[in-house]
Amino acid sequence: MLRSLLIILLAKMIIMPLSGSAQGTIILLNGKEKRFEAAEVKGEYLHYSVEGDTLDFKKIIDRYNVFSLKYDNGVEDVLYKPDTTYGEDPSVEEVRDFIKGEQYAMAVYRKPMNFIGGVGVGLASSAAGFYGIPIPLVYSTVLGRFNPKVPASADGNVQSESFKIGYQKKARNMKIKNSLLGGALGFAVGITALVVIFANE
Repeated sequence: MLRSLLIILLAKMIIMPLSGSAQGTIILLNGKEKRFEAAEVKGEYLHYSVEGDTLDFKKIIDRYNVFSLKYDNGVEDVLYKPDTTYGEDPSVEEVRDFIKGEQYAMAVYRKPMNFIGGVGVGLASSAAGFYGIPIPLVYSTVLGRFNPKVPASADGNVQSESFKIGYQKKARNMKIKNSLLGGALGFAVGITALVVIFANE
């Protein structure tokens, strides 16, 4: 019995490093990154434990939302696999550049006027009461139709079209999100002010 237990423990110690127990970073297709203590692909899902936790796999991500696992020892396990049947999916390098563009947008895109403009539209639309609710949404939708320009510094250093598309997509989404948040805040403040004013009359 004791011998069997020792064999099982030794087997686990040998197999565990091969099952993705090394620390690293999960690179998602949306440009975000997550640190992990251990990770393992099981079917259509990636099971992983957050850095600092035990080796139990407590989190799950759809593997098709993951580009790669980048281990701290420099090894990268690319999970993204383009469908070569029809040749319509972008290549691994194109997706890598796209993700770099998204990450660059998250790092450098700062346009506070998107939020401030949303607040102004929300305040103005609150005067229409219930009927003013869609106005901030329409404003954000119109704002999102215009692609942010890639900064000159990035444009000069990176020639990849995939990088530019990734940057513009992420920056546009950030612009829409910030204007929506500003619009919601402005509308809420405006409605609250109207309620207080009419309550005191």
